[in-house]
Amino acid sequence: MDKLLRVFLSVFLIYLFYNAIAFMFNFQAITFPWLNPEAMMEYRARVLVPTLLLTVVYFLLRYFANKSSTSTLWPVYVTLCAWLTCNISALLWVPNKLPLYIAIGLNTFMIFIIRSAHNKRKNEIF
Repeated sequence: MDKLLRVFLSVFLIYLFYNAIAFMFNFQAITFPWLNPEAMMEYRARVLVPTLLLTVVYFLLRYFANKSSTSTLWPVYVTLCAWLTCNISALLWVPNKLPLYIAIGLNTFMIFIIRSAHNKRKNEIF
C-alpha cells in the first residue's frame, strides 16, 4: 500500500508542479487532448480555482478553531476532497462527461489511499 501511495503521490506531484509552472509562465499545460481550449479555461475557472479556495478556507477555519492537522498527508486529503466536490459540481455544466467520470474515479481512489495512509500515520503519532 505504501508503494502505491508513493507512486500516486509522485505522479500527482509532477503533474501539479509542471502545471503550476506552466500557468505562471504561460507555457502549454498538461490538458486533456479531447477538450477544446474554451472548455479547459472554464474548467480551470470553475473547478481548479474553487478547489484552491475551498482548501484555504478549510485551513483558515482550522486555524481559528486552534486545531492542527494530525499528519502531513492531511492537507493533501483536504485538497483532494475539495477537488472531488468541485468535479462533482462540474457534472452540471461539462458537455463531455467521460473524462470527468474518469477524473472523479481517480480522485475517489486517491482519496481512499490518502485517507488510509493518514490513519496509519496518525496511529503512529499517538
